[in-house]
Amino acid sequence: MVLQAFIDDSKSESGDREFVLAGYMTTAAQWMKFSDEWEGVLGEYPAVKNFHMVEAQNLRGEFEGFSDGQRDKKVMRLAEIIERHPMMSFDVRLSQVSFNRILLPACPYDLRNPFHILFHVAVYIAAKQLHMNQIRVPIDFIFDEQGIVGEDSAMWYGFIRAMLPEELKPLLGSRPIFKNDKELIPLQAADMLAWHLRRSREERYAGEIRPALSHLRKDQHLECWVPDEMLEHWASEYAQIPGVAEMKTKKTSIRGTMVDIESELARMPVEDKPYERFDAAMKQILSVSKAELQRRMEAEKQSKATASHVPASHAKRD
Repeated sequence: MVLQAFIDDSKSESGDREFVLAGYMTTAAQWMKFSDEWEGVLGEYPAVKNFHMVEAQNLRGEFEGFSDGQRDKKVMRLAEIIERHPMMSFDVRLSQVSFNRILLPACPYDLRNPFHILFHVAVYIAAKQLHMNQIRVPIDFIFDEQGIVGEDSAMWYGFIRAMLPEELKPLLGSRPIFKNDKELIPLQAADMLAWHLRRSREERYAGEIRPALSHLRKDQHLECWVPDEMLEHWASEYAQIPGVAEMKTKKTSIRGTMVDIESELARMPVEDKPYERFDAAMKQILSVSKAELQRRMEAEKQSKATASHVPASHAKRD
């Protein structure tokens, strides 16, 4: 058996500009039952094809033409479905203001988006929640679409797993995927949770009454705020990477190298500890300066180019 965690984001543009990732996890069988019920409520008059909390709040998109009362009833009916189904909930968050001030100046180009940090923490928190509840089955992660940022984060998944405590590593399943919330209903539930949690913490909305929130946060809900001290620690760690000062522009991105590593690992036979192998590979790469990596890649290209121009008369024949 494998659990599925569906995770979506919500961002504030005021104050500390909180960035939240929140989600639910349960079994695939439970998600199927959940999705059937959710679709049923979406279809109730006045019907909507899919749910986005921002559209509901602002009565636009699918909720254009709704009254406040009709919107509130729809939101509450959907929240009650979440409350009825057995699942775990969690959220992780950070201040974008703090990230930009503390960590961004130290970040290599490929890790300059705060989503990377929250992706890492969300994976850890979900695994930690299972371990705390003595559940020993792996989690497959499904995030809402994030474009190239999501793809880049997923490439570091093996490295993230290698860094986890030994007891948490077996709880991480397949490489995370990113899907459209119009296609996967559980992401709509995660959207509702992330929006409500973020909104409930913003000072400017302190006077709002959000009756749905009590239905959304599950018992034993686990949350993690990334403090400035943790950002400072990561900034210090980045500073120790050889050649990091040369890795802060698009020209010095190691994305291509990461893709090559994934391709190479995919061709290797499965071993008992594949993630330790990945970890070792990453440490070896990060110990070499970007200039040296580029020199080696150029040398390899030259070697391949030379080999491809060997005269036919000199080629080996069967």
